[in-house]
Amino acid sequence: MVLKYLIRENAYYDSVTLMIITREVKKIEGVREVIVGMGTELNKELAGNLNLLTPELQGITPNDFFISLDSIDDNIAKKAFAFVDELLSRKKEESEDYQPSTFESALKYMPDANLVLISLPGKYAAREAKKALLNDKHVMIFSDNVTLEEEIELKKLAKQRGILMMGPDCGTAIINHVALAFANVIRRKNALKDGGTTVTGQVVENVGFVKCLDKVAKDIEWDKRVKKVSKTKYRGKGIAGMYKAPSMPNNVGSSAIVKINEDGTVNLLVTAMDLGQGSDTALTQIAAEVLTIPVSKISIITGDTDCTPYEWQTVASRTIYCCGNSIIRAAKDAKKQLLRLASLKFGIPEDDLELKDGQVISKIYSGKKVKIADLAMGLTMPDGSGIHGPIIGRGAFIPPDVRDTDKETGQGDKPVAFWTFGVQAAEVEVDIETGEVKVLKIAAAYDVGKAINPDLICVQIEGGIVQGLGSALLEEMKIKEGKVLNPSFVDYKIPTTEDAPEMKISIVEVPEPTGPWGARGIAEACMVPTAPAIANAVFDAIGCRINSLPVTAEKVLKAIMEKKR
Repeated sequence: MVLKYLIRENAYYDSVTLMIITREVKKIEGVREVIVGMGTELNKELAGNLNLLTPELQGITPNDFFISLDSIDDNIAKKAFAFVDELLSRKKEESEDYQPSTFESALKYMPDANLVLISLPGKYAAREAKKALLNDKHVMIFSDNVTLEEEIELKKLAKQRGILMMGPDCGTAIINHVALAFANVIRRKNALKDGGTTVTGQVVENVGFVKCLDKVAKDIEWDKRVKKVSKTKYRGKGIAGMYKAPSMPNNVGSSAIVKINEDGTVNLLVTAMDLGQGSDTALTQIAAEVLTIPVSKISIITGDTDCTPYEWQTVASRTIYCCGNSIIRAAKDAKKQLLRLASLKFGIPEDDLELKDGQVISKIYSGKKVKIADLAMGLTMPDGSGIHGPIIGRGAFIPPDVRDTDKETGQGDKPVAFWTFGVQAAEVEVDIETGEVKVLKIAAAYDVGKAINPDLICVQIEGGIVQGLGSALLEEMKIKEGKVLNPSFVDYKIPTTEDAPEMKISIVEVPEPTGPWGARGIAEACMVPTAPAIANAVFDAIGCRINSLPVTAEKVLKAIMEKKR
């Protein structure tokens, strides 16, 4: 063990910079452990836990910068110290923005600002924060060496004046729906997992969000960055996650009818409509799976309410979940009738029979089998009498145990039928001369529970991405005095095939217990994270946050110019 340390008195660096440097130094081959930080009690305690606390480090103050590392030899330690200086120097060179060091200079620079972000040594941070509060500015302190007494004083003052005082040691905040952050990564530990709680108070299980996050991070190559590709073009990557439930009443009903025909074919009657999402195919597959017959033998009849059974609506990403469950019940009802008739025919208990490859077969006597077609109209007995009549299966479904939320709190133990989880990441290229944003690649992963038809799911996700891209960059309805100013596709822009980026789609399957074989709805969820992922990527590329959609070239250029001023 070679333990080396370095102390620089009264040299202050913000904690984010030092955390990043610590992470980079750890990557040096031969460095066993390292801490780079300010001499706060918390950092000294951390150094002690890592066996990096020397007697000299015990006496440093929160205003002193230090490095302590364990390496395999002196040369590695020298290399690490030199690398730290290089990173600190690089950080200084990269910072082009004016960074005022006092409240007065910041106020002069941005007189209309109402929020002050403070990252200074603790003895200065409290002083500047108090000035800001006395001028009725909201305050967010990132400094981690403000005393408890100073923190209490500042928060009492903020309460008296009716303004916000966040921190000290404050990393993120959301004000008026705008996220302010000193980090640009999603912490996996904060992602929704099994046993987590939704915003509506529901404790959830069978959550595939983290699997989606990991898959997308890999597909977008999150750790590989090419920031500047030419004099005017910068690239960035952004990520966004979502979880969504179907927006529908608690008691929405679905129903289905399965009719076995004389030739062994099947008519499937439902009222759920295929609007292009491919539901006819997937619903037919569900019936075929239960009846053990090829999809080609099933004709689906939809949308004629004179003859098809009740369906609440074809909305809310609910068709596979709700209508699919009713089809399973209808097909099982038909199957039960077939097994009952075959039991009478063979004198074998129903439990000893199975439906397989379009036939009812004895599990014990392989020679005893009968085609579905031969039972479709009922059973003819040896004496010529008939039993049962045509096989018609009926199925109905309502999502189980969905209850209202509390009207006062909006909380409930199960206010929705199911949740769908997904993540998208985007890579963009921004031209800082024109403001043009080009989406180069989108990676998407969704927990669909069970993929009834993976190909249909993938193309549906691709369609959602293109719709989300439209929301992010193009689509905007302009209204003046109640009149729509862009009522045609000449002025209301939507994406074309030329706008579609490279897309990498992944399917995650964590079954939803109440869905058909675990399936969840996927439709509307496909476009939810696209726009925020693109907006985050633009921010990563140019360092400017665009807080309204669409992210147009005009808004990008304006943000860049404001940043330079």
